[in-house]
Amino acid sequence: MEPGEPAGVPFNLSRAAAETPRGEFNLSGLPEAEGKPLFGIGIENFITLIVFGLIFTLGVLGNTLVITVLARSKPGKRRSTTNIFILNLSIADLAYLLFCIPFQSTVYVLPTWVLGAFICKFIHYFFTISMLVSIFTLSAMSVDRYVAIVHSRRSSALRVPRNAMLGVGLIWALSFAMASPVAHHQRIFHRETSNQTFCWEFWPNPRHKKVYVICTFVFGYLLPLLLISFCYAKPVFIGDINLCITFLWTSLVFMKRGSARERNLLLGERERREEREEKKEKRREEKRRREEKREERERREEEKKRERREEREKEKKRREENLLSEKKGKEKEKKEKKICKQNQAPTKCHEW
Repeated sequence: MEPGEPAGVPFNLSRAAAETPRGEFNLSGLPEAEGKPLFGIGIENFITLIVFGLIFTLGVLGNTLVITVLARSKPGKRRSTTNIFILNLSIADLAYLLFCIPFQSTVYVLPTWVLGAFICKFIHYFFTISMLVSIFTLSAMSVDRYVAIVHSRRSSALRVPRNAMLGVGLIWALSFAMASPVAHHQRIFHRETSNQTFCWEFWPNPRHKKVYVICTFVFGYLLPLLLISFCYAKPVFIGDINLCITFLWTSLVFMKRGSARERNLLLGERERREEREEKKEKRREEKRRREEKREERERREEEKKRERREEREKEKKRREENLLSEKKGKEKEKKEKKICKQNQAPTKCHEW
């Protein structure tokens, strides 16, 4: 339901609510509301309520999940500008689902408006605010992407959380200001014959309404559309396929022509990519050299261990040979002494 569409009954009230010369509405032509409040509302209204319920459930779950994930940032880590804009977009959508959908659904259930003048003004006012916030946030995200790609050297100074928060504040301020005429001209009308109440948008001067509709169309649709188209179309011609996938999430387009500045940007990106590849190759080469040195060191240690083991074996063998030779020498000496005692005089054997 648009901000200017009446709330209270699901049928068309434009013909019946004709404006009188005094600036008041003639509600005598409105048909009587038929059917029970909850049952007998008609198959079309019943299907509309089911669709509203699905939109409300899925929208609340999805936006709540997005807000929970983006709001929980690690300590000491700054939020990116993109996350701030996405968070703002989810907050606007969730606020619309919580504050507008439940009240608007009563139009398809109840034959008359029972929520009072404040809710009548509030839901139409907040509907317009959430719509404008969503449009302006999408435009801000497009400008943010444009600065990141086209002005990549200065983007680090511009794309900071402080500027993003200022942009979000400006978006909400503009939305509140642009939607204020809706709240001012939304009124409650009562038909005494059937004791029914309707929530209706009333402009005393039709020219003012036309001016507001034109301004809303220009500033809320036409200019944001042109801005988004420009911001997403221009970077396609200054980046290669990787830049398009990373920053635009759009179709794969190769750059054929461009200004010298754009070509320099592309060449700079390629040089940085080649430099990263060279660094990776150097790291792999250093890792291979470290592995070779480690293997060489292990091989030398194994050789030293083997040499020490062989030396110990040789030393042990020499000691065994010395012990064996000493033992044989002693046995030979004993035999000679014995022979000497048997064959020669004891005085000569005393020399032993």
